[in-house]
Amino acid sequence: MVVAVKSPVTAYAETVSDGEIVAGKWVRLACERHLNDLATGPARGLRFDEDAAQRAIDFFGFLHHSKGEWAGRVFKLGPWQEFVVGSLFGWQ
Repeated sequence: MVVAVKSPVTAYAETVSDGEIVAGKWVRLACERHLNDLATGPARGLRFDEDAAQRAIDFFGFLHHSKGEWAGRVFKLGPWQEFVVGSLFGWQ
């Protein structure tokens, strides 16, 4: 059985929209827009490329902090950062 893994962008949008993650008005609206665009975007010529979004998110795993207490550690995006980066690179 193949289980589809949800994009971290969509997963974050759903958890914010469901109220599981507390967020401000503009973040909630951005998450709702993402979910609405997934449903209605193709009719308007929009598409969300999950692979492109994931590649952009994964890129940060190749970066390392260079200074301070985190020096040498891999840069790990938080869920809200994955939402921003994935949205920027995933929507086409």
